[in-house]
Amino acid sequence: MASELHVDAIKHSGGTSAITINSSGHVHSAGAVLQVVEGTLVSTSQFTTTSTSLADTGLTLQITPKFNTSKILVSMIGFGGSGGDNCALLLQIQRQIGSGSFTMINGGGFFYEVNNFEGCCLSKLDAPNTTSTLTYKVQGHLSTASGTGYFPGNWANEYASTGMNTLTAQEIAQ
Repeated sequence: MASELHVDAIKHSGGTSAITINSSGHVHSAGAVLQVVEGTLVSTSQFTTTSTSLADTGLTLQITPKFNTSKILVSMIGFGGSGGDNCALLLQIQRQIGSGSFTMINGGGFFYEVNNFEGCCLSKLDAPNTTSTLTYKVQGHLSTASGTGYFPGNWANEYASTGMNTLTAQEIAQ
């Protein structure tokens, strides 16, 4: 006859929870990555804009947190540019909880190099406090309507098949 031990947590002698076992039987501790989701935007689906109004770039992903206490590390890594003097392509990450409205969680990414490629990274440790599906997306617009923004960059088809921007979400246990 086999013996079974049923526990929800194993605690450190100081009384703090060191390991937690969820209802599915998965073991995790604070700081553990529980899941990773990635969205991509390739050069052949390049976002271009000549507007100063925010628009979806097409770089998006969805993740459903396992725990409402989890934090979500959202990172955008990409390249792009603008084709106009004194004109930058500005980027931001927006988040939607369930079917609610989108809210900016991180902004400040930009491409300013005229007719050239630049790299850009945005990152945010988000605390949405939910187990509802989260949608993250990257939006962009021009600083002035005097050029064209490209995301990812793809002048002269140099990166037509390999150019890729990524948006990654990692659920971090707390």
